[in-house]
Amino acid sequence: MSMTGFDPQVVNQAIGGVKNAYSKMAQDLSTDVQNQFVNTMEQVWCSPEGIEFMQNKFQPVMKNLNTSIDQTFESVVNSMNSAGQAWAQTTGGAEYSPQTFESTMQNIDVSGMRNAAPDGTVGIDKELAQQYAQKFQALITQAIDALTEARNSVTNSGFVGGEQEANLNNSLETIKTNMQNSASQLSTEVANYINKTVENYSDTEGKISAAFTL
Repeated sequence: MSMTGFDPQVVNQAIGGVKNAYSKMAQDLSTDVQNQFVNTMEQVWCSPEGIEFMQNKFQPVMKNLNTSIDQTFESVVNSMNSAGQAWAQTTGGAEYSPQTFESTMQNIDVSGMRNAAPDGTVGIDKELAQQYAQKFQALITQAIDALTEARNSVTNSGFVGGEQEANLNNSLETIKTNMQNSASQLSTEVANYINKTVENYSDTEGKISAAFTL
């Protein structure tokens, strides 16, 4: 792209692409993880092991991951704002109005996990729990796809300098690595805790979920 004249629309479009990608990730990693993983697990996994996994393993990892994503995207937006302002000043264009970043990540609430179902049943519906664990993996994959959109917006912006562009892409790549590592860690942990629950209480095969419909 030729930088012969300042065009605020180019800047706004590029930053808008980054913010849109962030919104998708926040939806995947907070709202959808809450509704499609945590809340569904509450209906099929009622045991001390389930509470231990969600409170001591899952929630802290997701909190750290989502906090780092917020911090990184805020930094990316601020850097792109600075690049836009520099472009405007260099070309003598109109004054650029920076865009703001607002976090839409929601805290993961695991307080609905129980030691026992309403009818007193303790255990896990193993097959359903494994299906919900796979759904979590799918949400991570969707978030990584959205992250790719953010990187494309940075790379194709045309006004972010080479070194700065590399730094921004490196920070986004770090987020991708963190997501992959977190997903791998939690997948291993949830499988271990599911198996531990089955060993301790056996597979309840529908009894847990049925107890919530009584």
